[in-house]
Amino acid sequence: VRSFQFSPEVLSYRYWTGRCLGYEDIIPDGFYDLGETTYTEFDDLASGLPTLCHLRELFSSKSFGSHQILVVEHSSDEDLIELEAKTV
Repeated sequence: VRSFQFSPEVLSYRYWTGRCLGYEDIIPDGFYDLGETTYTEFDDLASGLPTLCHLRELFSSKSFGSHQILVVEHSSDEDLIELEAKTV
């Protein structure tokens, strides 16, 4: 078991680029997944995963259309809290 935890941004980037995480990775609050969004849709970015703030601005523009983004927030997800309680 890992004695450290990656930041949400690091895990989000690893998942975005590799489409998988390790068995021992702990998914923290703030992790997000862009789903079917591809690298080519972010030509204006120098490098790396777009921030949630950047995505909010980008997706609110009329030229970009609509996308769904998964964001993990344990404290506001009652189903996730219930599932975690069952596993302990």
